[in-house]
Amino acid sequence: MTDTTLTQAQADARVQQLIRDTAGALTPKPRLELIPDGSGADRCLGEDASEGMVHINRAYWLRDVPVSENLNLSRQVKAYRQAQGHRITELFSSSAGAC
Repeated sequence: MTDTTLTQAQADARVQQLIRDTAGALTPKPRLELIPDGSGADRCLGEDASEGMVHINRAYWLRDVPVSENLNLSRQVKAYRQAQGHRITELFSSSAGAC
């Protein structure tokens, strides 16, 4: 990952691509349903956040997969993201204060 500054539109597109790629790697394949109330962009509130930085958040229901697969899918997401070179430092159920 690079430290390149993106516009909000570029960041939105990048987040959408990461989500599509990750969902495409899951078995069974979920159908993504956007949760509007859990999605959007907010001003980044982190202590070291530069002026103009935003926090992009997207939340989805994973449809068309059995509930019994939830834990398996979450493990697949974590493993896929780590294999792509992303570092998972914390898991959030809310984006409050996260950047």
